[in-house]
Amino acid sequence: MSKNGNLNKDIDLKNFDDGGVSLREMKFGLWLSQKRQFFIKLITLILIGISVFFFIYSTYNYIIYFLAGDPNDQSLVDSFVSSPRKVTDDLIVGQPFIFQSSDKTDVAVLIQNPNEKFMATFNYCFQQAQNNIVCAAGFIMPLEEKYVSALGLDISNQSGEISFNLSEVFWRRIDLRKVGNFEDFSNDRLNFEVSDLEFVPGDRSNLSEKIRMNNISFSLTNQTAYGYYEAQIDLLFYRGTALQGINRVLLNNFLPGETRQVNLSWPGNLSGVNRTEIKPSINIMNDSVYLLYQGEVNR
Repeated sequence: MSKNGNLNKDIDLKNFDDGGVSLREMKFGLWLSQKRQFFIKLITLILIGISVFFFIYSTYNYIIYFLAGDPNDQSLVDSFVSSPRKVTDDLIVGQPFIFQSSDKTDVAVLIQNPNEKFMATFNYCFQQAQNNIVCAAGFIMPLEEKYVSALGLDISNQSGEISFNLSEVFWRRIDLRKVGNFEDFSNDRLNFEVSDLEFVPGDRSNLSEKIRMNNISFSLTNQTAYGYYEAQIDLLFYRGTALQGINRVLLNNFLPGETRQVNLSWPGNLSGVNRTEIKPSINIMNDSVYLLYQGEVNR
């Protein structure tokens, strides 16, 4: 048979042995190769669109952050404006305590935070005859009760009752994903041990013959893993459950594991005091209160 005879035979594609690739798959492959440039452009446009979206979203949030500050501090305040539902209970503020010693006056107010998941920062003023005597800023942790005080005020020549004004209360939700159990978080950072505590009221103190001087001495050990630039320690003096006086000490650069000896004297006579409470007052949610480790950098 001649070669030309073989060429003239009709070819039946159905009987074509393609080695496992069907005719339909071949047609799809041909179509895909023809549309290859189109699909590359389509995928490129989709990726560009996704990138532009995330770029705009990130830029917007950075602008909001730098203009409005930390959203953890402001989001709840903003929500009060837009939502009629109140998510926090008001701080509970007591009546001022007034303690006169010599020609100076100490004043204190008990504040309670009934909220389990919110801390608060605030401004406050002690006032007399509607005039501000002293103003300052304060804070309170979830479920905490604490005394806010002003010491050594010279108001002997003024008249009128002393009142307390609380203002600009800002709530901050505790992020439990970062903090975990807040009670454990607080105990880990405020575990200060008091030892060798001795309090001598003015009528039994021999520090001065002319002026009665209270005296307190104790050792305070920082049993936490954290150091503090300035640790405020409140000293509360009770007769039973009644507050009789208040004072404070500031410990600078209080290192972890360090023990400080505190010895404090001040005019007055806190006779009858039978209980002394020593409490740290440190905003543990503020990163700036912590001493940096060597080589650590603020972010």
